[in-house]
Amino acid sequence: MQPLLEAIREVETRLRPTQQQWEGRVHVQLPSGLGQLLLPHLLTLQKSHPALHLTVALDDRVTELVSEGVDVALRLSAAPPDGIASRLLARIKTPLFAAADFIQIDSLSALVKQPHVRFSGIALDAPLWLVRGDETIKLAVTTVFRASSSEGLLQALQSGIGIGGMQLPLASAALKSGSIVQVLPEFRLPDRFLYVVFPDARFIPPRVRGIITLLERQLLELPGIEGI
Repeated sequence: MQPLLEAIREVETRLRPTQQQWEGRVHVQLPSGLGQLLLPHLLTLQKSHPALHLTVALDDRVTELVSEGVDVALRLSAAPPDGIASRLLARIKTPLFAAADFIQIDSLSALVKQPHVRFSGIALDAPLWLVRGDETIKLAVTTVFRASSSEGLLQALQSGIGIGGMQLPLASAALKSGSIVQVLPEFRLPDRFLYVVFPDARFIPPRVRGIITLLERQLLELPGIEGI
């Protein structure tokens, strides 16, 4: 019933001409890494529109949108989310990185001999998949460290304990500072796709649509993100 009640409230709001787009409550869920980059823009929006009341969750888990009261979420996936309304926003590149003083890697045979750091959601014995153009390669690598967040993965790479793949927008600042470097630039992990998902696409309040437009505009300004 909650989406129906929200729809009724939104219709009532539209019938009151004094109401503006940026009023009411919006619960936004963002992936933790990208969310850190997008949060300043949401804070600026909140500051400019005091009648808007944002709840922002930086969370990599897959939530149940309706029961948790989420109005809009961004999700990273290799395929469209099942069973919910979604729209494809962007493609994200994931190159390989290592600390600037890590041993120089010039071939795949050298790559597999080095320790690797990976996200904790990936099994220890899972192969490393790489793409180069239309070519896909599967490699057996030794994982020595796993992290549950992009910040943990970045610090592991900067520490020099191994090589790992990381979404380019999340690694760009460290890459620019020189604390990490790209490894075998012609290869990268399979691209990830960013979807915006809604509890019910039949009715999306104007304030939610406005936030989606804001997030999409800011995302496409980040390095390593391509619009679809």
